[in-house]
Amino acid sequence: MTNSTTATVPSKSSTTPYRVLPWILQFLSPYKIKVVAAIVFLFIGSLAWLSLGQGVKLMVDEGFIADNASRLNEIIWLIIGITAISGTAVFCRFYLMTWLGERVSADIRLQVYQHLLSLSPGFFATQRTGEVISRFTADSTLIQSVVGSSLSMALRSVVTVAGGIVMMGFTSVKLTLLVLLAVPLVLKPVRFFGRKVRLLSRKSQDRVGDLGAYIDETLHEIHTVQAYTHEAKDRQLFSERVEAVMQVAKGRIKYRALLISTVMFLSIAAIAFVTWVGAQDVMSGNITGGELSAFMFYAVMVAGAVATISEVFSEIQRASGAAERLLELVNTPIDIPEQALPEQLPTPVMGQLDVNQLVFAYPSDTNQEVIKQLSMQIKPGERVALVEPSGAGKSTLFELMMRFYQPKSGQILLDGIDISTLSLAALATAICSRASRVGDICNECV
Repeated sequence: MTNSTTATVPSKSSTTPYRVLPWILQFLSPYKIKVVAAIVFLFIGSLAWLSLGQGVKLMVDEGFIADNASRLNEIIWLIIGITAISGTAVFCRFYLMTWLGERVSADIRLQVYQHLLSLSPGFFATQRTGEVISRFTADSTLIQSVVGSSLSMALRSVVTVAGGIVMMGFTSVKLTLLVLLAVPLVLKPVRFFGRKVRLLSRKSQDRVGDLGAYIDETLHEIHTVQAYTHEAKDRQLFSERVEAVMQVAKGRIKYRALLISTVMFLSIAAIAFVTWVGAQDVMSGNITGGELSAFMFYAVMVAGAVATISEVFSEIQRASGAAERLLELVNTPIDIPEQALPEQLPTPVMGQLDVNQLVFAYPSDTNQEVIKQLSMQIKPGERVALVEPSGAGKSTLFELMMRFYQPKSGQILLDGIDISTLSLAALATAICSRASRVGDICNECV
């Protein structure tokens, strides 16, 4: 029998950020109608808000400056109608995106859990349960938040930025070009600080995973902890891990704060400069006061949308790190693979067991062989007692019979068939079913 490879979580390098988005999109694919509906309502809401700028222009030029009260009333009702449309679209978009976030998070948990059930005990012998649980809870919840809220905000802001720039162009090409000159200044800190936030978010999630693993270890073995009066030491070690989480979080929070504040400062500074230029054009008669008001309305909307994108971008970077950690679990190879064309056991199963030159070491310590060159034969109906000190490998032998682990060398035959050529389900049924002779041996003697 060939040696097997121990199942371990793939390294970070094996899960690149570019694979995260397609992985998330595959969970949205079954709900295309809801996704399309959410996008449609997103566009309706965003375009409705953008149309308010023209309402502001009409209010100033045809209402205030023209001193026309009846026209002003008409414009106010128009603005109220547009706001009602936008509010309805926001409700529909928020409901659909939040539902999608919950659904995607649930589907991710299902996929990861189903994959974990297919991994052998060898994987769990080398991985901390608390770390795996952390990925199920903290990481999947973060993805839920991003898909259900942050992603929606980002898409809405992108539409607002694009639409706002177009509307500004219709109002004043000169002022729009000045605004566009400031865009590269805003994008540079977004890229730089966003990369830092993603890397530190990944480290932060790893430290939280360490924390969960330590809690699982100490509480699971609370009898040992208390029997050896180890409480004080565990409090100290736990406190150190909490502080490690805080240290990484401090760096992430610092870069996220720098990202948001830098983008806001550059955006407001650009708006202030453009406002000054626009005021000069109004005084010289190049544009009307209403046009400048509409332009500033769009400029403020664009600046607010850019600030939202910068804030949400850091959240998306955090979710990217969380998704990478979940992808690592999903991509963990199955170390006890199923046979494409498994052998079939005879019916009924007689229960002849042959162990030939079996050698095994646990994945956690491959240099320490628990079973060395073991050979034996158990005939159908025969009862054999394995009498050895605790830890000699009695339970391990049964686990090898169940193919929970792969031996380093040697083989186990059931009714003359190598169990490595059988399907796992057929083997488990044959060994543990009470209706089979092997089941009688399993329940009474092992």
